[in-house]
Amino acid sequence: MKVLIVDDDKFEREGLLFLLKKLAQDPAIQLPEAIEAQDAKNAYVALDLMEKEHFDIVISDIKMPNMDGLAFLRKLKERNCTSICIIYSGYSDFSYAKEAISLNVLDFLVKPAVEEEFNACILKAVDQLYNQKHDTMTKLLYALVLGESLSTEEYLEGFRLPSGRLLYMRSQATPAAKPQFELPSLLLDDSHIYHGSISEAEKLLYVRSSIGRAELEAHVRQAFLPDAPILCLVSEVLSNLRELGARYQELREAAEGLITRDSFAILDIRSYRERSFALQNLDVLQNSVLRHGTGDFTLEVLLGTLQRYTREQTFLSKDMRAVMIGAIADYAAQVGMRDADDYAKKLEGARSFDELEHALAASSGDDDIVHMLKDYIAKSYHKDITVEDLARVVNLSQPYVCALFKKQTGETLVEYITSYRIERAKKLLQRKELRIVDIAHMVGYKNPSYFNMIFKKHTQMTPREMRKELLY
Repeated sequence: MKVLIVDDDKFEREGLLFLLKKLAQDPAIQLPEAIEAQDAKNAYVALDLMEKEHFDIVISDIKMPNMDGLAFLRKLKERNCTSICIIYSGYSDFSYAKEAISLNVLDFLVKPAVEEEFNACILKAVDQLYNQKHDTMTKLLYALVLGESLSTEEYLEGFRLPSGRLLYMRSQATPAAKPQFELPSLLLDDSHIYHGSISEAEKLLYVRSSIGRAELEAHVRQAFLPDAPILCLVSEVLSNLRELGARYQELREAAEGLITRDSFAILDIRSYRERSFALQNLDVLQNSVLRHGTGDFTLEVLLGTLQRYTREQTFLSKDMRAVMIGAIADYAAQVGMRDADDYAKKLEGARSFDELEHALAASSGDDDIVHMLKDYIAKSYHKDITVEDLARVVNLSQPYVCALFKKQTGETLVEYITSYRIERAKKLLQRKELRIVDIAHMVGYKNPSYFNMIFKKHTQMTPREMRKELLY
């Protein structure tokens, strides 16, 4: 925040500079940014300085040689200067107050300055300054984000955008809507963070470039309801207001059709670009499809390859999915596959990684997937079986496999495996030659004591008691 003091009296200038420095260092007063103060010994020097740089606040004496304070203020008004002006003069000079008010003077300070009155006047100017910045940024976002041209420079005059990044945030629980910027909601807090609301599902943040990751995440979470699934794309550093529109469009387009593995995801646009367009592996896959569309390169191999690629990603963009759909289309053209469009529709419509992986399953029916899981358990119950093993069998994620199996059967995978092993153990108990410890190993339990406990929990009998009932 830049302040200019204009007075022909050197001691008065030095006195105000001292008070400004003291105000800035007062721990009880929290200013939104540091104060940079300069002084000018007359109006001409002040005008020269203001040609070169913008000052947020100007404090000017009335009685000065050659050009008095009112003439100086008239010059500023002619230049459409947006600086906040304060008159600093003696009692007898207040006959000029009426004209000063017409020249948009914010307040009057009486010489000699009293510290309490001076501080109150400066804080009033700071509040006015940030109200102006709020209005300015609102108009700029309205024009720049929606791609409208600025007919004048009035919005840009005196507004120094702090170096920072634009954040486009979207609630993944609500579809993005057409921008509704009838009256953009925009607030500026003490950390140079601008909050903008586009629609119920979409928000904007502009944060200073020095903000830490933890603080950034906290601001993103505060923009939506607690635990809401959030996608956030972060632009590269910008300091030119005119870049806002292009950055907004880039972020919004990148978010379209983007799915992430985490429900709370913050992606840097540079990383997004590098990974989204680095599709060499899928390009190689497409070439393989064209060369080996028949023979050993089956649909299962193709879909399995796509699933492995998908599992390596933390996000998938619309472009990445387009290449995957293209690979399936190329294969379909080679072998005359009729249901390629079904796969394409599922891939395009997937809103999560689980849905995407399900769409890539070679057997698309849920019943078929459950059958494959049960078949694997029937063949492998005597070994250690993990959810990871089962997910690998059907080429789906572990959470999705667990949820699907529970939905289709009413049992969890662990419950089903345990029940299956107990039923197998019952049959084996009818064979007198087998020891109970051997049966435990044969149905996948290495610890006989644990097997006894699980068996009794499910049958209300120990294995020995069950054997007696079955044989005698």
